[in-house]
Amino acid sequence: MNTSIWTAEKSFNIGCRVIKWDEPEGLNFLPYKKYKYRNCKYEEIKNVLTKFTVHWSNTYKAKHAFDGMVAMNFSSNFLIEDDNIDAYATIYQALPIECTGWSQGTGFNDSGAGVEIAYNPRAWEGDMYDNNDCKKWNVPKHETTVAPIHGTKLKVYLPTQAQMNSLIQLIWGYCELFPKVKPEFPKDKNGNYITTVMGYPLGYNGLLNHFHWKRGKIDCCGLDMKKIEKELQKRIKTGY
Repeated sequence: MNTSIWTAEKSFNIGCRVIKWDEPEGLNFLPYKKYKYRNCKYEEIKNVLTKFTVHWSNTYKAKHAFDGMVAMNFSSNFLIEDDNIDAYATIYQALPIECTGWSQGTGFNDSGAGVEIAYNPRAWEGDMYDNNDCKKWNVPKHETTVAPIHGTKLKVYLPTQAQMNSLIQLIWGYCELFPKVKPEFPKDKNGNYITTVMGYPLGYNGLLNHFHWKRGKIDCCGLDMKKIEKELQKRIKTGY
């Protein structure tokens, strides 16, 4: 069972299930050619990638997100399923990291990969995780929160704990592979997390939500950035 993420000739073991693009059950964007291929080795890529961006899929399942991205000529290096296997959600690596997924937008993709977390955030519309929906899509209940975004507040569903566990492992491995990516989200001069657009943060090296790139995006509003940073520091210190 693969538990590593892959780029060029280099991999890193993140300690939870990763289904690669070339496995029979994998999600594979390569045949659709909606990505940019970097013809370079790991040591070259290591000096280029400075960011990692978190998205929500706005779907119940990772396969739904994959199919939607194919239809819209998008792609993503990683997707996280809404399941729970020994406290972790399944991670799909749908492109090797030397291939630039088209997930952040034109002009924004080259500086780092993105991940789509499979969940439906739209608590502002009503109960998206009632018993019928959970049974139909074979997904667990999701908690809600009211979170700041672009100067207002919005009620949203959150990733499950299993999805958060896998997201943390994924980001940890990515930051280990690409040390220019700081394991931190953007903060203002007072140390508060930025919950609105930063435009194109050329000088910023680290973790981003999609809403940091574009005002028209709100993912992942409500994501517990502080918790992610805290858990990443533990793994960086302990090696797991």
